[in-house]
Amino acid sequence: MQRIEVGEDSFTLTRTTEPRFSVFGNEVSPAHTSVIEQSWDEVHRIGLTKVHWDPAGEPQACLVIDLTYGEFFEITDDAEGFDTAVRELCRQAGVPVPDYHDLPDEGVDILPYPAGE
Repeated sequence: MQRIEVGEDSFTLTRTTEPRFSVFGNEVSPAHTSVIEQSWDEVHRIGLTKVHWDPAGEPQACLVIDLTYGEFFEITDDAEGFDTAVRELCRQAGVPVPDYHDLPDEGVDILPYPAGE
């Protein structure tokens, strides 16, 4: 499970993984929850793109947040808070909310927004 929350000074990602068990029923990896809060001054770029994780399924919208030091986050549209996060990111950047159900193959930038558009 993934959850994204967008604030004025930062965004927060919460990821929860389920426990994993061996074929014999022994727990080999416990459930885990990680919470990352990232300030906006460490964000280089934010974009929306399409991903095709399941070749037999429909593509998903994916919010990609690139950080200034080379790391990045990918948050797909099935994450809790995705719609609200996209709207809030666009509001903060002063850009229109894209129709992420009909994204172009190259995706769209939210931040930095292309000059003159």
